[in-house]
Amino acid sequence: MEPQETFVKLKKAIRLIVDKYGTSKIKYAVIPFGALPVTKISFEDKFPNVDSLKQAIQGIIRPQENGNLKKLLTEAKGLFTRSSARPWAKKVLLVVMDKKSTSKLQEVKDEANLLKEDGVKIVAVALGKSFDSDELESVTSNRGYLIKAPKNRKAETLANLFMDAILKGKVLIQFLCEIKRF
Repeated sequence: MEPQETFVKLKKAIRLIVDKYGTSKIKYAVIPFGALPVTKISFEDKFPNVDSLKQAIQGIIRPQENGNLKKLLTEAKGLFTRSSARPWAKKVLLVVMDKKSTSKLQEVKDEANLLKEDGVKIVAVALGKSFDSDELESVTSNRGYLIKAPKNRKAETLANLFMDAILKGKVLIQFLCEIKRF
């Protein structure tokens, strides 16, 4: 499967999650990450309705360069820190990757630990076979939050996989979806 096709499928999966769960119980943020991850949708962004959020997700462009997982985790930590709305909310970071990042493993571990210390549950999804198991395992809050799926899964199946992992432990309040370059 071509990288752009996978990216389009991931955006569709996120839109399906928004359709199913809405915006009253879940706050969304999206960071497509390449060499320099940039937040495209923040927890603080206000959308008048679900369709406007889905349009914003649809408009996200796939970064062309390989992802830097350490920088992504740093950006995510900043998002959670800046989010003043609902400080009581559970925090979940969903990292979706299809290949090894350009980061050093120890830097990834250190940055992931900072998020975990702040109470962020980290779920990692590996699509395909080109990812680095050590890298993704070092990110997750526990091994039960590591999902491996073939790239040819339908968007509906991916959306269900994502939410099954997120809801493990009854976490349904705050959701940060990360999209890696595919």
